[in-house]
Amino acid sequence: HFDDAGSWVVIEGDESDRSFLAFRRDLALVTNIEADHLEHWDDSLDTLIQGFDDFVEGASDRGLICIDDPLAAQLALRHGTSLRYGFHRDADYRLVSYAATEDGSRVTFAAPDGVTVEVDLVTRGADMATNALGAAALANLIGVEWVQAVEALSLFRGVARRFQYRATFNGADCYDDYAHTATEIATTIARANEGSWRRVIAVCQPHRYTRIARHGTGYADAFVGADHIVIAPLDPAFEVPIPGVSAQIVVDAVRAAHPTVPIDVCTTWEQLRDVPWRIGQPGDVIVTLGCGTITDIHGEWAEADRHRS
Repeated sequence: HFDDAGSWVVIEGDESDRSFLAFRRDLALVTNIEADHLEHWDDSLDTLIQGFDDFVEGASDRGLICIDDPLAAQLALRHGTSLRYGFHRDADYRLVSYAATEDGSRVTFAAPDGVTVEVDLVTRGADMATNALGAAALANLIGVEWVQAVEALSLFRGVARRFQYRATFNGADCYDDYAHTATEIATTIARANEGSWRRVIAVCQPHRYTRIARHGTGYADAFVGADHIVIAPLDPAFEVPIPGVSAQIVVDAVRAAHPTVPIDVCTTWEQLRDVPWRIGQPGDVIVTLGCGTITDIHGEWAEADRHRS
């Protein structure tokens, strides 16, 4: 919304604690809706969806909704004045084409009037391209010329913990990603597979007792495309332990669905410290996945590498 100086303020609202409903908003962008953080929504997906309805309804101008996501597409149908974006042919702002490149991706975006612009992004993955389209569409809605908005995306260098390159150890490139839901993990692994790496090694730290208790079995197919999986001990995120809930729930789900995929189960943090040398090989990519302390292992890998030199 406008501040006192007439400039736009952009806020990433959070549905996890309902705080996205607390801000005055002129435009409301929705990327997707997923059954997560239900402990803050009366343990009900319907209540969460109603929260998104309230989020869009509360925008003084309109909503901008990605209709590639099924639940968000239904949201767009309920809010007819909202604009739509995405791959979908019915999108107002449309992702016309996507191709992975050595350094990221090349995309073509179309505005509602049909004007198309091609741009190279340093970010990899169709999901990131769709996010970029949403950002350009918002800029266009507040008055930025369409071609200028799209071309400016080539200057965006990415953000921390979104498929962020950290270092190379033992010839394996090491990346870090905040992905922690099953959908996010699957999307990140697909992104890694767009690269030219020989193998994809996924190092995942399951997060929160409540999340794994509710959704743990839903991780069964989250790692499709990974050649080797490493599961770290669960990060409680200050939650009180729930009896019988641990990272083993994720391990069992993956093993039942994909019994031939190698899985290393780390019951202690110390067992993670030699992953680039014990499991990684030259030409591999190692991706850490999780919104907890797993990001810290990269510093420990760097320290271990110094001692090995």
